[in-house]
Parts: sequence; C-alpha cells; structure tokens
Amino acid sequence: MTRKKGTRQSVKPRYDPRVFLALTLSRTAQERMGNVQNEIKQFLHSWHFTPQLNFHVTLRFFGEVPETQIPRISEACNRLAKTLPPLTLRWDRIDFFGNPESARVLYIGCAECNELTRLEETIGEIFPGDDQRKSFRAHVTLAKARKHMEPGLKRVNANMLRRLRDLGRIGADPLTVDLTTVHRDFVLMETMWVGRAVDYEVRESYELGGE
Repeated sequence: MTRKKGTRQSVKPRYDPRVFLALTLSRTAQERMGNVQNEIKQFLHSWHFTPQLNFHVTLRFFGEVPETQIPRISEACNRLAKTLPPLTLRWDRIDFFGNPESARVLYIGCAECNELTRLEETIGEIFPGDDQRKSFRAHVTLAKARKHMEPGLKRVNANMLRRLRDLGRIGADPLTVDLTTVHRDFVLMETMWVGRAVDYEVRESYELGGE
C-alpha cells in the first residue's frame, strides 16, 4: 500500500532498558571457556551456543526498568561495592540444569566462594524484588536448547548429555575446565538487540573495595 503524502508515519514504541547485575570475564577467560564450548559443539544439535564475548555471570536480573530508576540502582550498588572485597572464582566443572531429557542450559560452574555468596546475598537484601531463579548458582552459560527440537535429535542430545555427566566426556577425550578468575568489580549490564542477535553493554561499573 502506498502511503499518502502528509500522513504520519507510525513510531516504534521505546522500551525501558532491560538490565541486570553481573560479573564480567577477561578476554582470556572467555577464550578458554570458548575452547571447551567448541569441543561440545560437534556433539549437540539444535542448541544455541552463546557467543564468547557474551560470557558473563548474572548476579541479579531486573528485567525492564524505567530509565529514571537506573540512578537509584547505581547509587545502591556503589555503596554496596565499597563494603565488600574483590573475589576469586575457580571454574572447575561442565554441567547442565535438569536431567538429560529436559536440559535447557549447558554451563561452566565454579567452586563455592564465600565472597561471592556474600555479594549475591547482599544484593538480594538491597533489591528484594521477585527474582525468577529459585536459587543462585554461579555459572557461565555455554549454550541453550532450542524450544522446538525433533524427537530424534532430542534423544541424541540426551545421550550426549548423559555421557557428559556420567563419564565427564562426550567424545573420546575428557571434557575438563580448570580456570581461575579474579573480579575486582561488578557491573550493571543492558541487553541490546542487534537484529535477532543479543548483545550486552556495560552501563555502570562498581569497584569492590572492602576488606
């Protein structure tokens, strides 16, 4: 249909920013985790693999927040960061949430860290709103299963994931990760849509400075 001259063009509505608190990873850490991801790619089908540059640890998901509320979040995070120390994480396992037949997320997990637990719990106290996660488990998402999957592929994937959990491998070689990361700050990130792809942009950084 041809638009009549002088008629107003519809304006796409502006959405509130979709934000969350997170720990970022160095490029070296992302690449090493990416190497593990590349080993798995050849065995899992109909999964969406996270781009390496998007690897991060989600601490608190806010969802869509009015722009006017962002300064309040940042002020609270700045105050919090000054009271807590930097933290060190040891990434030591590859696993998935759920059972092999219904797994949705494949991830790299880390050993328990008291400083991280304290940071996450304090964030929860400051921002007590509804968080959809049942419990916090620090992880870096390597891949997510697509919602619609052919039954045959679903069975193959379940067998691969069962091998991973039971044997520590999918192919002939063991799948291992032994990586330590140091975190001296946490950040407020915004989800950005680039076409159909998702990217993340750091809006604010909060330096950890406590003893």
